[in-house]
Amino acid sequence: MSTVKIILRYLYFRQQISMKFFTKNATVPFPNGRLDWNMFFLLFVMYGLFALFGFVMNLILVLLLIYKKLYQNVTYLFVLLLGSSDILLCGVSIPMQFFYELVKNIRMSYFSCKIFVFLSGLPMHISCLTILLIAFDRYYIIVYPFKRRMSLLFAGFCIICVMATSIAICLPVAFYTDYIQLSASEFCVENWPSPLLRLIYSTFILSYQVFIPLVLIGLLYYLIYKRLKSRTSIDKSKNQVKRSNKVNHMLLLIVLCFAIFWSPWNIYSLFLESKIYIKDEKNLDPIVNMENESNDINVLNICLKMVAMLTTCINPFLYGWMNDNIKNALLSSCQINERHYKSDTNLKRNKSNVQRAEPPIQCDETRHFDYNTVSLDYV
Repeated sequence: MSTVKIILRYLYFRQQISMKFFTKNATVPFPNGRLDWNMFFLLFVMYGLFALFGFVMNLILVLLLIYKKLYQNVTYLFVLLLGSSDILLCGVSIPMQFFYELVKNIRMSYFSCKIFVFLSGLPMHISCLTILLIAFDRYYIIVYPFKRRMSLLFAGFCIICVMATSIAICLPVAFYTDYIQLSASEFCVENWPSPLLRLIYSTFILSYQVFIPLVLIGLLYYLIYKRLKSRTSIDKSKNQVKRSNKVNHMLLLIVLCFAIFWSPWNIYSLFLESKIYIKDEKNLDPIVNMENESNDINVLNICLKMVAMLTTCINPFLYGWMNDNIKNALLSSCQINERHYKSDTNLKRNKSNVQRAEPPIQCDETRHFDYNTVSLDYV
């Protein structure tokens, strides 16, 4: 196919999309049809870039943990779960939600509508609980370095509890989601039996997904900070002070990122639920809700979801690259691949340099902990 034909087909496709979605007399993504092509293209590109970047970074982290067998350590096993959940969030949940927010008139069956809603929220709940689980594990390692670490069997039990809890929390909204037909359009909407019940569930989600984890994570990391501060006052060596400051900065960054990225969308969602409930309980009816929904609310909701999605791009750095063991494993893998293309002489020299510069990564669960240094290796 020639270049001219490709350009003509692209222009024809863009014209058809514009006529279908953004004209006043045609079916539009939003009820009032005020979303122009430029805004749609901007949101599409930004969502695509963030989702792709988060997917690739988390995929690299997961493959590295599996390749280096770091998952044999409890902390890295939790990081593996977080990376896997973020992969599902970037690869499935976020694209599905974004597409449905823009094009609400989608042909679905009764069960596919419920599965869509269920899968949209499941990865977010898993990620929040896993971040809290990592905070508990870090607290136990640093505050009680001489006690026996959590076993892999118990860690697996914790992961099962996280999965079961996340599934249980997603079931109510999936159960009360219906597939309705309105004129020539079809929608997948929530249809709760009581406006108060829907408001209670939304309040619970906000507390469970933001406030409770934020308070617990902040408390645990504050206790870790106090422990490291008291340890630094005993051992005032430069190395110990530097390691403690690095850990404190990382823990503070985790708390701030969790609060900044997760809070806006959840608070805004609760605000909408409260506004609808206070103004008129009839607005909880799915048909009335679809008829009164505004374009501005949808665009703001999409933007706030995109802010929350940034956590999937930052988590690989907070829990991966800022961890010395994972960073050294990644660097050593890159060095090994690079040495394949060098001569035997350079290969031997590089191997000797790596052995002198980087100690081997240990994942032994029963190894002895040095009170001052070793407990920081897994943070």
